Amino acid sequence: MEEEKYLSDIVNPDELQDNKLNLVEAPCGSGKTTFVKNIMIKQSRVGDILFLIDTRRGKEQIKEHGEYREYNRNWYYRVEDITVMTYACFASMVLNKRLEWSWDEYSIIVCDELQSCIKYSKLQSDGVNLHKLALDYIHERIKGESNLVIAISATPRKIRTEFAKEIVDVPLHGTPKSYKNHKTIYYSNLDLLAQKLPSDKRGIIYISRIVQIEKLSAVLNSRGI
Repeated sequence: MEEEKYLSDIVNPDELQDNKLNLVEAPCGSGKTTFVKNIMIKQSRVGDILFLIDTRRGKEQIKEHGEYREYNRNWYYRVEDITVMTYACFASMVLNKRLEWSWDEYSIIVCDELQSCIKYSKLQSDGVNLHKLALDYIHERIKGESNLVIAISATPRKIRTEFAKEIVDVPLHGTPKSYKNHKTIYYSNLDLLAQKLPSDKRGIIYISRIVQIEKLSAVLNSRGI
């Protein structure tokens, strides 16, 4: 069986193309943050790297190494030459013309789980749909001159549809790592489980009945999970 490796070991930055959406299809746990820090910073470009993520959970991977900042009730981080923020925060900055990093044609955009931004961009909104605004700007950047835009996703079907004319698959020279099931715990009391689950961990819960799934989801959502 082939050894699994991190993205930074199996992606050749020389194979990334300007003016395309470079799609890296890789599972969770494949070292996306390390890929951005170790590979992208080595690109021979002078601009910053913008790392867009779908939810606030992604900040847990970065906050120990970066400078925390706030903008318009949103957060973002600076890690060396990388700016990390959610799609909504990014769109808010674009809307208010507050691009507070060194931004030029040599800057790099890395979009993590871009399909989430696409999903929320389709929802009706009474005000400005920030996800649609973010998506429109990503399209614009791809069409500009010498712009490098990368999408990393485990489930890229929506991305392939949205960017059908702009997408190019990035070759993986090896098998990417993925999260493994290290421990299985059996529970019969869902109420107890919902209160004990930590909000900063990832896992999979299997429940056989839809009614129980909906009940647990509601409790977890009320806890911000």
